[in-house]
Amino acid sequence: MADGLPRVSVGLPVHNGGDTLARALESVTNQSYPNLEIVISDNASTDDTAAVCRRAAAGDRRVRVIRQPQLVPVLDNYRRAFEETHGDLFMWAAHDDLRSVNYVETLVEAFRADPAISLAASDFVEFAEFDDAFRRPRCHHDFATVGLGLAARLRKHTKIGCNHVYGLLNARYMRAYRWYNDVSWDVAFLAYMAARGPFVYVPGATFYYRRLPARTVEARARETSFGRVRPFQRAHTAWLTARAVSAGHRSNGRWRPTAAVFPVVLFYIMQGVRGLIAAATPRAVRAALKRSVPPGAQATKHV
Repeated sequence: MADGLPRVSVGLPVHNGGDTLARALESVTNQSYPNLEIVISDNASTDDTAAVCRRAAAGDRRVRVIRQPQLVPVLDNYRRAFEETHGDLFMWAAHDDLRSVNYVETLVEAFRADPAISLAASDFVEFAEFDDAFRRPRCHHDFATVGLGLAARLRKHTKIGCNHVYGLLNARYMRAYRWYNDVSWDVAFLAYMAARGPFVYVPGATFYYRRLPARTVEARARETSFGRVRPFQRAHTAWLTARAVSAGHRSNGRWRPTAAVFPVVLFYIMQGVRGLIAAATPRAVRAALKRSVPPGAQATKHV
């Protein structure tokens, strides 16, 4: 630690993000918090990402760049961006997201007050165009787990998006994680972190998440259990999430058998009774029900 401040590491995984990378990097390097290291993991980009990375590293000694020799899965690049860092706390940054200048400084205070917490995050805004980002309203995102039992935590985190995965994370807990590989890897990861310690909401800072128009709330609302039902994928995600929860509890000196957690996770991932009914409903009927889902219905975001 420098001057009593914990070191915060930022991992920035990127693939062909040259058009927006410089702006996203500026959002990180301009943070008011002084004790930062920044690692960019370039996933074999073929655009001008490498050039942007070189300029950033040349102009800021806190920035270090690694490059994958060939394209690797998304999770592997996120993992590499973390494993190359050495901080007490960690934060992922995407190549097209922004943060208020006080974002890291604000969240660090939560860890200084309670080093045992697992994750801290603040308010977030969704935007599509950079010129509009700072005029967009805040989104409702109730991710905090303080005071919740296991079932309540699982229920909450299978019914909201995963935007808080871009909050500030306890690096010590992350180093014990087994990195369960799944298309929804962030669901299992956040479940593990929730088992390790509480998620804390800290007001006063903002994370700006760029979502392209094709992924608006209205579009995602139609991807409920009345939409594209993939029971085997959801069962796979539920099983890995249950393993992650079990591992998180075991790391804390407790025991939660995976087989006991799995039915609870699957039930919530399937969106409860409605999802189970939808899974047993003929495809034509599901298609009709999908069209009837009103805009603004519950939707899950995957990183």
